[in-house]
Amino acid sequence: MYSNGGHEYQEQQQYQQQQQQQYQQQYELQQQQQQQQQQQQPSTPTREFTIVALGKSGEGKSTLLNSILGREMFLAKASVNEVTQRVSKATNHFLNITSNPIMHCIDTPSFNGQLHEPSRVNEIGSLLTQVAGGVDAFLFVVKCTHYRYDNTFHQTLQTYQSMLTPAFWPKVIIVFSHATPELLPATQSRLQLIAWAREIQDNFKLPVPPLTVFAMDYVRFPYPSGGAQDFWEKLMELDANTEVYRHTPFLESIGNEITVEGYVARIKGHLALFEPSFFEDQAESQFRENENKKRKENRFNLFRKSTTKSTNVEKQNME
Repeated sequence: MYSNGGHEYQEQQQYQQQQQQQYQQQYELQQQQQQQQQQQQPSTPTREFTIVALGKSGEGKSTLLNSILGREMFLAKASVNEVTQRVSKATNHFLNITSNPIMHCIDTPSFNGQLHEPSRVNEIGSLLTQVAGGVDAFLFVVKCTHYRYDNTFHQTLQTYQSMLTPAFWPKVIIVFSHATPELLPATQSRLQLIAWAREIQDNFKLPVPPLTVFAMDYVRFPYPSGGAQDFWEKLMELDANTEVYRHTPFLESIGNEITVEGYVARIKGHLALFEPSFFEDQAESQFRENENKKRKENRFNLFRKSTTKSTNVEKQNME
Protein backbone atom coordinates (compact mmCIF):
# COMPACT_ATOMS: atom_id res chain seq x y z
CA MET A 1 0.00 0.00 0.00
CA TYR A 2 2.73 2.32 0.97
CA SER A 3 4.67 1.59 -2.22
CA ASN A 4 1.61 2.32 -4.34
CA GLY A 5 1.01 5.55 -2.46
CA GLY A 6 4.61 6.59 -2.98
CA HIS A 7 4.35 5.88 -6.68
CA GLU A 8 1.18 7.96 -6.99
CA TYR A 9 2.86 10.81 -5.10
CA GLN A 10 5.79 10.80 -7.52
CA GLU A 11 3.47 10.85 -10.52
CA GLN A 12 1.58 13.78 -9.02
CA GLN A 13 4.82 15.70 -8.47
CA GLN A 14 5.92 15.05 -12.04
CA TYR A 15 2.54 16.22 -13.35
CA GLN A 16 2.78 19.46 -11.36
CA GLN A 17 6.29 20.09 -12.63
CA GLN A 18 5.14 19.55 -16.22
CA GLN A 19 2.25 21.96 -15.66
CA GLN A 20 4.58 24.59 -14.23
CA GLN A 21 6.91 24.18 -17.20
CA GLN A 22 3.98 24.59 -19.59
CA TYR A 23 2.77 27.72 -17.76
CA GLN A 24 6.31 29.11 -17.83
CA GLN A 25 6.63 28.41 -21.54
CA GLN A 26 3.24 30.01 -22.25
CA TYR A 27 4.19 33.08 -20.19
CA GLU A 28 7.50 33.43 -22.02
CA LEU A 29 5.74 33.02 -25.36
CA GLN A 30 3.23 35.73 -24.45
CA GLN A 31 6.03 38.06 -23.40
CA GLN A 32 7.83 37.47 -26.71
CA GLN A 33 4.64 38.12 -28.68
CA GLN A 34 3.99 41.37 -26.78
CA GLN A 35 7.53 42.54 -27.40
CA GLN A 36 7.22 41.76 -31.09
CA GLN A 37 3.90 43.65 -31.29
CA GLN A 38 5.42 46.66 -29.54
CA GLN A 39 8.34 46.63 -31.94
CA GLN A 40 6.08 46.36 -34.96
CA GLN A 41 3.71 49.15 -33.81
CA PRO A 42 5.06 52.70 -34.21
CA SER A 43 5.61 54.45 -30.90
CA THR A 44 3.06 57.18 -30.15
CA PRO A 45 4.89 60.50 -29.72
CA THR A 46 4.16 62.67 -26.70
CA ARG A 47 1.68 65.45 -27.53
CA GLU A 48 3.34 68.85 -27.71
CA PHE A 49 1.82 72.34 -27.58
CA THR A 50 3.26 75.78 -28.34
CA ILE A 51 1.91 78.56 -26.12
CA VAL A 52 2.63 82.31 -26.47
CA ALA A 53 1.96 84.85 -23.72
CA LEU A 54 1.01 88.34 -24.91
CA GLY A 55 0.03 91.52 -23.11
CA LYS A 56 1.18 94.73 -21.52
CA SER A 57 4.07 94.80 -19.06
CA GLY A 58 3.37 93.88 -15.45
CA GLU A 59 0.25 91.80 -16.16
CA GLY A 60 1.76 88.47 -15.08
CA LYS A 61 2.79 86.81 -18.36
CA SER A 62 5.99 85.24 -17.00
CA THR A 63 4.32 84.03 -13.80
CA LEU A 64 1.53 82.40 -15.78
CA LEU A 65 3.98 80.52 -18.02
CA ASN A 66 5.93 79.38 -14.96
CA SER A 67 2.66 78.07 -13.52
CA ILE A 68 1.90 76.15 -16.71
CA LEU A 69 5.38 74.64 -16.77
CA GLY A 70 5.30 73.86 -13.05
CA ARG A 71 8.77 75.37 -12.65
CA GLU A 72 10.15 78.89 -12.40
CA MET A 73 11.83 78.97 -15.82
CA PHE A 74 11.07 82.61 -16.68
CA LEU A 75 12.19 85.59 -14.65
CA ALA A 76 9.14 87.04 -12.92
CA LYS A 77 8.93 89.83 -10.38
CA ALA A 78 6.10 91.70 -8.72
CA SER A 79 7.15 95.11 -9.94
CA VAL A 80 5.79 98.07 -11.87
CA ASN A 81 8.89 98.00 -14.07
CA GLU A 82 8.97 95.56 -16.95
CA VAL A 83 11.04 92.42 -16.30
CA THR A 84 10.85 90.67 -19.68
CA GLN A 85 12.91 92.54 -22.26
CA ARG A 86 13.34 89.82 -24.87
CA VAL A 87 11.37 87.05 -26.52
CA SER A 88 12.37 83.84 -24.73
CA LYS A 89 11.31 80.20 -24.80
CA ALA A 90 11.23 77.38 -22.24
CA THR A 91 10.00 73.79 -22.50
CA ASN A 92 8.70 71.35 -19.91
CA HIS A 93 5.85 68.93 -19.26
CA PHE A 94 2.55 70.53 -18.23
CA LEU A 95 2.67 71.21 -14.47
CA ASN A 96 6.10 69.50 -14.42
CA ILE A 97 4.48 66.03 -14.54
CA THR A 98 6.34 63.74 -16.94
CA SER A 99 3.19 61.88 -18.04
CA ASN A 100 1.61 65.18 -19.16
CA PRO A 101 2.06 66.70 -22.65
CA ILE A 102 5.07 68.88 -23.42
CA MET A 103 4.58 72.64 -23.38
CA HIS A 104 6.76 74.97 -25.44
CA CYS A 105 6.11 78.34 -23.80
CA ILE A 106 7.16 81.66 -25.37
CA ASP A 107 7.36 84.76 -23.19
CA THR A 108 7.26 88.20 -24.80
CA PRO A 109 7.95 91.78 -23.79
CA SER A 110 5.40 94.53 -24.26
CA PHE A 111 5.46 96.06 -27.75
CA ASN A 112 2.82 98.74 -27.45
CA GLY A 113 4.40 102.14 -26.94
CA GLN A 114 7.91 100.72 -27.43
CA LEU A 115 8.46 100.92 -31.19
CA HIS A 116 10.72 103.94 -30.84
CA GLU A 117 13.34 101.59 -29.36
CA PRO A 118 15.38 99.70 -32.02
CA SER A 119 15.98 96.79 -29.64
CA ARG A 120 12.24 96.31 -29.16
CA VAL A 121 11.65 96.43 -32.91
CA ASN A 122 14.24 93.65 -33.29
CA GLU A 123 12.22 91.56 -30.84
CA ILE A 124 9.26 91.71 -33.23
CA GLY A 125 11.36 89.77 -35.72
CA SER A 126 12.29 87.29 -33.02
CA LEU A 127 8.64 86.78 -32.09
CA LEU A 128 7.54 86.31 -35.71
CA THR A 129 10.32 83.77 -36.24
CA GLN A 130 9.23 81.81 -33.14
CA VAL A 131 5.50 81.71 -33.98
CA ALA A 132 5.64 81.35 -37.77
CA GLY A 133 5.89 77.57 -37.69
CA GLY A 134 2.82 76.98 -35.53
CA VAL A 135 1.07 78.10 -32.34
CA ASP A 136 -1.63 76.26 -30.40
CA ALA A 137 -2.72 79.17 -28.18
CA PHE A 138 -2.05 82.87 -27.66
CA LEU A 139 -2.64 83.84 -24.04
CA PHE A 140 -3.56 87.51 -23.71
CA VAL A 141 -2.76 88.09 -20.04
CA VAL A 142 -4.60 90.74 -18.03
CA LYS A 143 -4.36 91.29 -14.29
CA CYS A 144 -7.75 90.61 -12.70
CA THR A 145 -7.83 94.06 -11.07
CA HIS A 146 -8.40 95.69 -14.48
CA TYR A 147 -12.18 95.64 -14.57
CA ARG A 148 -12.52 98.01 -17.51
CA TYR A 149 -11.60 97.32 -21.12
CA ASP A 150 -10.04 100.67 -21.93
CA ASN A 151 -8.34 102.22 -24.96
CA THR A 152 -4.83 101.12 -23.94
CA PHE A 153 -5.82 97.44 -24.04
CA HIS A 154 -7.65 98.02 -27.32
CA GLN A 155 -4.53 99.59 -28.88
CA THR A 156 -2.43 96.70 -27.57
CA LEU A 157 -4.70 94.17 -29.26
CA GLN A 158 -4.66 96.24 -32.47
CA THR A 159 -0.87 96.06 -32.42
CA TYR A 160 -0.96 92.25 -32.06
CA GLN A 161 -3.56 91.92 -34.81
CA SER A 162 -1.34 93.92 -37.18
CA MET A 163 1.75 92.02 -36.13
CA LEU A 164 0.28 88.50 -36.17
CA THR A 165 -2.54 89.05 -38.73
CA PRO A 166 -6.24 88.46 -37.85
CA ALA A 167 -5.56 84.72 -38.21
CA PHE A 168 -4.36 84.73 -34.58
CA TRP A 169 -7.85 85.47 -33.15
CA PRO A 170 -9.25 81.90 -33.20
CA LYS A 171 -6.31 80.86 -30.99
CA VAL A 172 -6.66 83.64 -28.37
CA ILE A 173 -7.48 82.86 -24.74
CA ILE A 174 -7.90 85.80 -22.36
CA VAL A 175 -6.25 84.85 -19.06
CA PHE A 176 -7.06 86.96 -16.02
CA SER A 177 -4.01 86.54 -13.79
CA HIS A 178 -3.68 86.87 -10.01
CA ALA A 179 -7.34 85.76 -9.70
CA THR A 180 -6.99 84.78 -6.04
CA PRO A 181 -9.82 85.05 -3.50
CA GLU A 182 -8.00 87.99 -1.97
CA LEU A 183 -7.98 90.05 -5.21
CA LEU A 184 -11.11 88.67 -6.87
CA PRO A 185 -13.51 87.64 -4.10
CA ALA A 186 -16.94 88.14 -5.70
CA THR A 187 -18.68 86.29 -8.52
CA GLN A 188 -19.92 89.64 -9.80
CA SER A 189 -16.31 90.73 -10.36
CA ARG A 190 -15.70 87.71 -12.60
CA LEU A 191 -18.80 88.52 -14.63
CA GLN A 192 -17.45 92.03 -15.25
CA LEU A 193 -14.19 90.58 -16.54
CA ILE A 194 -15.90 87.98 -18.71
CA ALA A 195 -17.64 90.92 -20.43
CA TRP A 196 -14.19 91.76 -21.85
CA ALA A 197 -14.56 88.92 -24.33
CA ARG A 198 -17.82 90.34 -25.65
CA GLU A 199 -16.31 93.82 -26.03
CA ILE A 200 -13.35 92.41 -27.93
CA GLN A 201 -15.71 90.48 -30.18
CA ASP A 202 -17.69 93.65 -30.95
CA ASN A 203 -14.66 95.91 -31.45
CA PHE A 204 -12.80 93.51 -33.76
CA LYS A 205 -15.88 92.06 -35.49
CA LEU A 206 -15.09 88.50 -34.44
CA PRO A 207 -17.55 85.65 -35.14
CA VAL A 208 -17.29 84.41 -31.52
CA PRO A 209 -15.82 85.94 -28.35
CA PRO A 210 -12.40 84.71 -27.18
CA LEU A 211 -12.28 82.06 -24.47
CA THR A 212 -11.52 83.20 -20.91
CA VAL A 213 -9.57 81.62 -18.04
CA PHE A 214 -9.02 82.75 -14.44
CA ALA A 215 -5.58 81.83 -13.07
CA MET A 216 -4.40 82.11 -9.49
CA ASP A 217 -0.78 82.58 -8.44
CA TYR A 218 2.11 80.20 -9.10
CA VAL A 219 1.56 78.15 -5.92
CA ARG A 220 -2.21 77.72 -6.25
CA PHE A 221 -2.46 77.30 -10.04
CA PRO A 222 -2.47 73.43 -9.93
CA TYR A 223 -5.25 73.39 -7.30
CA PRO A 224 -8.77 72.33 -8.41
CA SER A 225 -9.91 75.97 -8.71
CA GLY A 226 -6.48 77.45 -9.34
CA GLY A 227 -6.84 77.66 -13.13
CA ALA A 228 -4.85 74.70 -14.44
CA GLN A 229 -7.90 72.52 -15.15
CA ASP A 230 -9.79 75.41 -16.76
CA PHE A 231 -6.76 76.30 -18.89
CA TRP A 232 -6.35 72.70 -20.04
CA GLU A 233 -10.02 72.39 -20.99
CA LYS A 234 -9.90 75.61 -23.02
CA LEU A 235 -6.69 74.50 -24.72
CA MET A 236 -8.33 71.20 -25.66
CA GLU A 237 -11.34 73.10 -26.99
CA LEU A 238 -9.10 75.16 -29.26
CA ASP A 239 -7.17 72.08 -30.32
CA ALA A 240 -10.37 70.28 -31.32
CA ASN A 241 -12.12 73.16 -33.10
CA THR A 242 -9.40 75.29 -34.70
CA GLU A 243 -6.36 74.74 -36.88
CA VAL A 244 -2.83 75.46 -35.73
CA TYR A 245 -1.91 79.11 -36.27
CA ARG A 246 0.77 79.87 -38.83
CA HIS A 247 1.96 83.31 -39.94
CA THR A 248 1.46 82.78 -43.68
CA PRO A 249 2.53 86.26 -44.91
CA PHE A 250 5.78 86.07 -42.93
CA LEU A 251 6.55 82.56 -44.21
CA GLU A 252 5.83 83.63 -47.79
CA SER A 253 8.10 86.67 -47.41
CA ILE A 254 10.94 84.51 -46.13
CA GLY A 255 10.28 82.14 -49.03
CA ASN A 256 10.64 85.11 -51.39
CA GLU A 257 14.05 85.85 -49.84
CA ILE A 258 12.86 88.88 -47.88
CA THR A 259 14.85 89.12 -44.66
CA VAL A 260 13.23 89.20 -41.23
CA GLU A 261 14.46 92.77 -40.80
CA GLY A 262 12.95 93.68 -44.15
CA TYR A 263 9.56 92.27 -43.22
CA VAL A 264 9.57 94.04 -39.84
CA ALA A 265 10.52 97.33 -41.49
CA ARG A 266 7.61 96.87 -43.88
CA ILE A 267 5.00 96.45 -41.13
CA LYS A 268 6.51 98.90 -38.63
CA GLY A 269 4.80 101.91 -40.20
CA HIS A 270 1.42 100.22 -39.89
CA LEU A 271 2.13 99.20 -36.29
CA ALA A 272 2.96 102.81 -35.44
CA LEU A 273 -0.68 103.74 -36.08
CA PHE A 274 -1.55 102.08 -32.78
CA GLU A 275 1.31 103.58 -30.81
CA PRO A 276 0.32 106.16 -28.17
CA SER A 277 3.68 107.85 -28.70
CA PHE A 278 2.93 108.00 -32.42
CA PHE A 279 -0.30 109.88 -31.78
CA GLU A 280 1.43 112.19 -29.30
CA ASP A 281 4.19 112.97 -31.80
CA GLN A 282 1.61 113.43 -34.53
CA ALA A 283 -0.42 115.81 -32.37
CA GLU A 284 2.68 117.78 -31.41
CA SER A 285 3.75 117.97 -35.05
CA GLN A 286 0.29 119.18 -36.05
CA PHE A 287 0.35 121.77 -33.28
CA ARG A 288 3.74 123.07 -34.42
CA GLU A 289 2.54 123.20 -38.02
CA ASN A 290 -0.53 125.20 -36.99
CA GLU A 291 1.58 127.55 -34.89
CA ASN A 292 3.97 128.16 -37.79
CA LYS A 293 1.02 128.77 -40.07
CA LYS A 294 -0.41 131.31 -37.64
CA ARG A 295 2.94 133.08 -37.38
CA LYS A 296 3.21 133.31 -41.15
CA GLU A 297 -0.34 134.64 -41.41
CA ASN A 298 0.33 137.18 -38.67
CA ARG A 299 3.52 138.30 -40.42
CA PHE A 300 1.68 138.57 -43.73
CA ASN A 301 -1.16 140.52 -42.13
CA LEU A 302 1.31 142.80 -40.41
CA PHE A 303 3.17 143.32 -43.69
CA ARG A 304 -0.11 143.99 -45.51
CA LYS A 305 -1.20 146.48 -42.90
CA SER A 306 2.18 148.20 -43.03
CA THR A 307 2.07 148.35 -46.82
CA THR A 308 -1.49 149.70 -46.80
CA LYS A 309 -0.57 152.34 -44.25
CA SER A 310 2.46 153.44 -46.28
CA THR A 311 0.37 153.68 -49.45
CA ASN A 312 -2.24 155.81 -47.70
CA VAL A 313 0.44 158.14 -46.34
CA GLU A 314 1.92 158.56 -49.84
CA LYS A 315 -1.50 159.36 -51.28
CA GLN A 316 -2.06 161.98 -48.63
CA ASN A 317 1.31 163.60 -49.36
CA MET A 318 0.59 163.68 -53.08
CA GLU A 319 -2.73 165.40 -52.47
